Amino acid sequence: MDIPLHVPGGPEYTRMAVRVAGLTAESRCLNLSIAYNLAGVIVARTVGCQVLAISQHVERLRMAREIAAQAGVDHLVRFEIRDAHRLAFPVNSFDCIVAEGGALRWLFDSPEAAVVHLLPFLAPGGVLAMSDFVYTLSPPPEPVRERFPHLWTERKYTNMLEAHGLTNEFVCWVARRGWRAFIATSGDARDFWESREARSGLACLYVVARK
Repeated sequence: MDIPLHVPGGPEYTRMAVRVAGLTAESRCLNLSIAYNLAGVIVARTVGCQVLAISQHVERLRMAREIAAQAGVDHLVRFEIRDAHRLAFPVNSFDCIVAEGGALRWLFDSPEAAVVHLLPFLAPGGVLAMSDFVYTLSPPPEPVRERFPHLWTERKYTNMLEAHGLTNEFVCWVARRGWRAFIATSGDARDFWESREARSGLACLYVVARK
């Protein structure tokens, strides 16, 4: 099934996060997504653990269920439509929270608000794996600021995570080769992503931080 990538990187970076996290078949994973919860499917397929995949898009979640079935992990991934702001779980419910594609920024008032809300659900030693677009220039090029007026910088992200007691174990920018599939499925926005301003003023940050 041909699914657009809503963030550069894709499965390669999710599998990397699984390795850094040290997940096993006994791990418990929460996946927050603004797209197709592909990261949750990849986690389940990689280590065979239970995944709760949360979305707010009925149609995208339906497609995610189809993908999970095709991948043979539909018995491992439970999909639910839920409001991220109202998520409530017992303390220490998960060993890993995966929020790729700017989910922390889009689903909550800010990435920091997301971390404050989610951190109690993460068990000691558990990891938060997230990715988001960040500014690489200050100030950013005007076309970048117009399209993404509320992005953070890499330093602001990593400092915020550390301020809440997390240890940044892996921090990187997604390599340009990881942008190809994303750009190819960007439709009318393709010219923007291939522009000089976007290439110089934006990066996709991937962080794995441990509690």
